[in-house]
Amino acid sequence: MGNDRASYGFIAADQFAIYDLTPVSYTRAYPDAIPDAFAALGYDAARLLITAIRHAGSTDPAAVRSALAAIRGFDGVTGELSYPADSRIPVKAVTILKVEGGGYRLVQQLIPHKTPAL
Repeated sequence: MGNDRASYGFIAADQFAIYDLTPVSYTRAYPDAIPDAFAALGYDAARLLITAIRHAGSTDPAAVRSALAAIRGFDGVTGELSYPADSRIPVKAVTILKVEGGGYRLVQQLIPHKTPAL
């Protein structure tokens, strides 16, 4: 971040959860890559699938789908995620960060009350 005054005070949404603003384990595993939203979302998607397979006790697609739909409070690097009983669209938080003091500061984490239908 440095001392770039042009970005000071900038506020943005990010995919990394509040407890993982600096994804250290990712940068250790991939020192030449910069973690981005796609890496974080892909990681959570893989962990969600693994969790659903374990809960289903099977790789049968119908069993995995049912187990996935039953997941509540999944603790991912992009924040907590749950599937409402009547929707295939998960409810998850959006982290709002502010550039300040040479780094990021958490402003707020928002969880939508309703996800719009596709």
